Amino acid sequence: MTRLIRVLKNILASRIGQVLFVVHSLLLVYVYASRESFSEREFHFHYEPLLYKVLVTIDLPALVVATLIGMSFVYLRSQPVNSWWSQSIMDAVGFICVSVQWWLVGYCIERIVRRKRRLKINTAI
Repeated sequence: MTRLIRVLKNILASRIGQVLFVVHSLLLVYVYASRESFSEREFHFHYEPLLYKVLVTIDLPALVVATLIGMSFVYLRSQPVNSWWSQSIMDAVGFICVSVQWWLVGYCIERIVRRKRRLKINTAI
């Protein structure tokens, strides 16, 4: 249990992960704010701006996980999938999963960079 907590602290302390999370969140806010109709929740890949297409494409692993998790919450309440609260749950779960994805990517990049630095220092000695 303590090892899991230590790993979670390391992931959350990752500077690259924090930067990726903030940059991704800012790009997402920019894309949503620049849509023609902000109130529209509909998504059609063909008609969306290029930046939004790129964000959706690189977020696909997290969005698949978010869909699986979110659908289980929706069916727990046995309500229609198209209700407003189910969409809000899906949005929140999606944002959390995408945030976790970018924090993990940053953490992995940081570990790779640290490992290469250590190898370079050890071979120089």
